[in-house]
Amino acid sequence: MQDSSGRIWAGSYEGNLSIITENEVTEFREDGLTFLPGSFSTLRHVYLNSEKMEYGLLQYDMSGNRKNLTPNTLGFYIYFSKNKQYFYYGATGYKGLWKTDIQNLESGNPAWNKIDSIKGIKLRGITSITEDANGRIWMGNASAGFAVYYPDKDKATTWFMSKGETSFGIWSS
Repeated sequence: MQDSSGRIWAGSYEGNLSIITENEVTEFREDGLTFLPGSFSTLRHVYLNSEKMEYGLLQYDMSGNRKNLTPNTLGFYIYFSKNKQYFYYGATGYKGLWKTDIQNLESGNPAWNKIDSIKGIKLRGITSITEDANGRIWMGNASAGFAVYYPDKDKATTWFMSKGETSFGIWSS
């Protein structure tokens, strides 16, 4: 992922994070900290997904200092809304879709709106998130089905393969 300064941040599933510039590679090695695909950058921070439950979503400042934003909640996918106002985190373990505005996210202590089974998202894990032209948020799970979140109503609907409501799941979007 490229940050606002043009540096490349490369996270490894083997537990290494490197910041690459034209002339230098700075490595941050921490045993037990591994990274999943998916990242996001703002002017002040880089956001990466950890593969370890205890870390969850990680926020790094431009010096490489780390803060855990979703401790004990793993996620597979992150998405920045088209209007550049909202950040979405696809959590695992039936914890749903987490939403916060960018200002809250940047504070390092985001107030999450958790769209879970109570609001209609019943997927065990979210592996893909996208947004359509009408502002609806679509998400999926390859082996389960998909869901659509309606931000104006703060509600969602889920369709399951196992219930015959859809014949497919979603892995990428």
